[in-house]
Amino acid sequence: MLLTTSLPADGEMDTALDGAYYQLTRRGGFVASNTYAPTPRKKQTQYFLSAGSVLKNRYRGEVYRIGAQGNHPVLRYSKPIFLGVNL
Repeated sequence: MLLTTSLPADGEMDTALDGAYYQLTRRGGFVASNTYAPTPRKKQTQYFLSAGSVLKNRYRGEVYRIGAQGNHPVLRYSKPIFLGVNL
């Protein structure tokens, strides 16, 4: 069972979702940092697996770079935390 929202890396997606029960959560918004850009910039929108999703296969996840037009990188952490459950 997934305890956090997270997203498998591209190469892990098919294996991670095989036999899984999950819901998706949208992650988006704006970068609100005066050092990034003079005005707020839109972040890259992603859809994560929601906390409480049940998966048969574990995955490592990824740290994604979601801001491309600013003075510093903007990262989104999507590493999972799993809880073992016997069904």
